[in-house]
Amino acid sequence: VDNMPREGQILASAKPGSNALLYGKIHHLTRAFLFRQMDDASANIDVSGTMTEGSHQLNLFHLMGYFFEGLTAFLLARQLCGNESAKCFERGQSVLSQMRCWSEHSRWNWENKLFLLEAESLFTIGEFDRAGSLYVSAIQSAHEHKFIHEEAIASELAGMFFFERGFQQKSLACFVHCIKSYRAWGAESVARRVESFIECNFGYNVSPLVSTA
Repeated sequence: VDNMPREGQILASAKPGSNALLYGKIHHLTRAFLFRQMDDASANIDVSGTMTEGSHQLNLFHLMGYFFEGLTAFLLARQLCGNESAKCFERGQSVLSQMRCWSEHSRWNWENKLFLLEAESLFTIGEFDRAGSLYVSAIQSAHEHKFIHEEAIASELAGMFFFERGFQQKSLACFVHCIKSYRAWGAESVARRVESFIECNFGYNVSPLVSTA
């Protein structure tokens, strides 16, 4: 529009270690996670490493980058095998360790994120009972602290956890709640992605379920 450069053009001309390059990586990672489009680029985005390389001063946007790096790392750790899975799990654990520190300073901002990363970590290593309760805590904390987008993310990940564990009704309830939360956030395309998953795996028309939830 009006000869404004596209994101790809901006990033291609950005200097190594620049804010533009770091922000571009975080946007790429966030989109990849929300749309479950994990390509090689998103799988290898290292927010903490880029922060160190460019000597960036930590801000809220960077912290959210850490959060999505952790979520992506645990998701990939369950999808990959061997050394690649172990590397992703290690990255996720590193982010989780940082999140514990930040949560000590601001429970309001970071508690729900900590609960969710802990749940994802436990799911990955097979500690299912503890993981299940932490997913619920993450959803409740995000709701209590008014983070509607993180309530949606936690609800979807909880839905996937219960789905893979064979708890169909719990899973469906989480997915329906996540769709409503994504829509309240304004993420219509992400909500439609989850709707497609429900229709393919549960065989339900999603709209009546969402409208009556």
